[in-house]
Amino acid sequence: MSWQQYQASVRERPPRRLYQHALGSLAAGVAVDLGCGAGSEILDLLRRGWYVFAIDQEASAIQGVKDRVGAELAKNLRCSIQKIENITELPDSDFVFAYHSLPFCDVRAVEKIFERVQSVLRPGGLFAGSFFGPGDDWVLAKQAAGMTSEQLHEALGPYELEVFEEFKFKGPTALDGEKTWHYFEFIAKKPFSQIA
Repeated sequence: MSWQQYQASVRERPPRRLYQHALGSLAAGVAVDLGCGAGSEILDLLRRGWYVFAIDQEASAIQGVKDRVGAELAKNLRCSIQKIENITELPDSDFVFAYHSLPFCDVRAVEKIFERVQSVLRPGGLFAGSFFGPGDDWVLAKQAAGMTSEQLHEALGPYELEVFEEFKFKGPTALDGEKTWHYFEFIAKKPFSQIA
């Protein structure tokens, strides 16, 4: 499976349930999408009046996002083609979203990525996303990184957890048939008392 094939297969997917849950408590501001893929959440954010910084290592993903966004909405979109672990600058943000993207980063960089997100997130802002667990087929095959529940709780320690759910089931992938999925979803709020 290529990333281009994946993006084409999920292009019409509506914004994820976790994203919709997180966004329900936020007013429009600045958002970052780490590993934006086909861009369903980006398009929704722009329509809601957000300024969005979209990051993906695949040029085809970024081009696909640009193709979906009209000229009017594009004024509030900034894109970057790079690996998440190579990011050196992010804008001060109210919302950071990273769904099924962080496990594909260099495992040695994951801790620094979490620290970078914490440093740019404004107090009261939300960090929402997912991370694979150790029982996921892709983790077992060493195609992605995984964390235990305890490790992810530790990584999210500076936040107030609003959602933390574990999922494990046999189910389809976008293109490669079925696999065992094991992942955690989280919505984490940066406390107002916390200074970056």
